[in-house]
Amino acid sequence: MKWNKVIFPLVFIGLGIAVAALLIRFKEKPQPVQPEIRPVSVEALELAPTNHRFIVESHGTIQPQREISLVVEVTGTIRYINQALEPGLTFKKGDTLIEIDQTDYQLALTRAQASLKQAEANLALERAQAEIARREWDSLGTGRESNALVLREPQLAESEARYQAAAADVELARLNLSRCTILAPFDGAVRSKLADLGQYVRVGSQIATIYGTDVYEVRLPVRVSDLRYLPIQVGVVPGAEALGQVDVRLDGEIGNESFRWIANVVQLETGLNELTRMATLVARISNPLRQDRMAPIPAGLFVKAYIAGLSATNVLQVPRAAVRNLENHQSLVVLDKDSRLQFRPVKPVQSLSDTLIIENSLDDGDKVVTSTLGLILPGQKALITGADKPADGSL
Repeated sequence: MKWNKVIFPLVFIGLGIAVAALLIRFKEKPQPVQPEIRPVSVEALELAPTNHRFIVESHGTIQPQREISLVVEVTGTIRYINQALEPGLTFKKGDTLIEIDQTDYQLALTRAQASLKQAEANLALERAQAEIARREWDSLGTGRESNALVLREPQLAESEARYQAAAADVELARLNLSRCTILAPFDGAVRSKLADLGQYVRVGSQIATIYGTDVYEVRLPVRVSDLRYLPIQVGVVPGAEALGQVDVRLDGEIGNESFRWIANVVQLETGLNELTRMATLVARISNPLRQDRMAPIPAGLFVKAYIAGLSATNVLQVPRAAVRNLENHQSLVVLDKDSRLQFRPVKPVQSLSDTLIIENSLDDGDKVVTSTLGLILPGQKALITGADKPADGSL
């Protein structure tokens, strides 16, 4: 009995081990199972190749092409001042702006004219006397060469010099008299007024600062790299002759309203800005206060500028957010015609504030994914939850 109690448990244990060994030996090997990759939901945009006009963005301040200080050229008291000679008011070319008391200068002209008449009479008398002296010498018949003193040549030269000096005094008196009246040299407006009626002014006194309203300019800084988008001749000295026809749209705000004007680029300034290392274009606006404009353009207005440049063909306009940096390359995530995600490297042509212009690298049926994605795999299936197709093939 004692042996049975020992032998039977050992037999059962041995049988269990044998069965377990047989099960392990003949167990089927597990087959690898591919993990299920679920389709992701994306928003995609269908784009078509288009032609693109390069636009170079800039900004600047509207300034008059010319601004001068009115300075008096004679001394006296201001007897008349134009009512338009006030800051902000406008005037026309040829308008009388200021008159200085002319009394002293009229008297000076009268004295100069009297002196001229006296010099003219003396010159006539001296010429007659010189002619008499010459005839008397000839009548003597000595055959000798005449003497200058005998013919009164020095006296005649002195009289002619006095006549010329008197004539110059008359012209100077007339000039000073004309300087008593200051006329507007161009259509313009008043920046500041520094003198008033009844004020005594001296030669060189500044009485006002005025600027022209016939032509305004705006200096537009642009990156040197952006010059390639504009019709500028390579190898030509910068200036007006280096430019083709370049139009620029100016957007500005007056009060709560937005306005738009068209200007023309007339010059590429020589040299770069020392601080910004940017090139500068000069745009010009003729007749900025013309009544048929949407609104007169005020000097000093800050404007945004959009400079029209060259054109490119077969390009795409994509949202900047749709361009991703993958392995140090800019790429698009596209949804191909089989609804699978693919990476497409892009070659930028121009970078705008919220849009990137790229060379067309899409295949037929591709859509650009615009939604934010996490980790994705090339070839992964995707479902479109939102799509758009611009009518003109651009944003």
